[in-house]
Amino acid sequence: MKTAEDNPIIKSKPPVIQQRKGNQLRFSRIMLHIALIIGSIVMAGPFIWMALSSLKSFQQMFAVPPVWIPDPFVWSNFTDSLQAMPFGRAYFNSFYISTIVVFSQIITCSMAAYAFAKLRFPGSNVLFIAFLATMMVPMQVTLIPLYLIMDYIGWVNTHLSIIVLTLSLMLLEFSYYASL
Repeated sequence: MKTAEDNPIIKSKPPVIQQRKGNQLRFSRIMLHIALIIGSIVMAGPFIWMALSSLKSFQQMFAVPPVWIPDPFVWSNFTDSLQAMPFGRAYFNSFYISTIVVFSQIITCSMAAYAFAKLRFPGSNVLFIAFLATMMVPMQVTLIPLYLIMDYIGWVNTHLSIIVLTLSLMLLEFSYYASL
């Protein structure tokens, strides 16, 4: 009868791992922290520049050599920018359009996903491949035809065009099946 001691895997000793010396470990940690600090400064630099530039006057913004710290701080830039455009209306439009699109896509995409995953019907594989193929077409290719379609329908500069186009990103698929 074999015991656990007879098993060569259990019997073998764990490999010896050479540990770094304390100075090597400390040096590598210091170098890592220096690299991370430099990286964070590089990443935060544009944000800091943007925040400081928002407090500059028009003359300080375009001064050569650049003015790094605004003198004096111009806090009225924020109120001026909010009064220049109707931001409240823009935020409301963004909220209600995105809400309609998200809830509509949850409903339609879940139904389509269920149909492709669970239901077997003639041509389901071809339909799924056509669906994937239309997703691979870059939006830049369809930009002008979509504009022409929206202009023909009379939906240019309307919220309905944004909602319908966002919902039916597969407009090429629909036009493909209409041509059959």
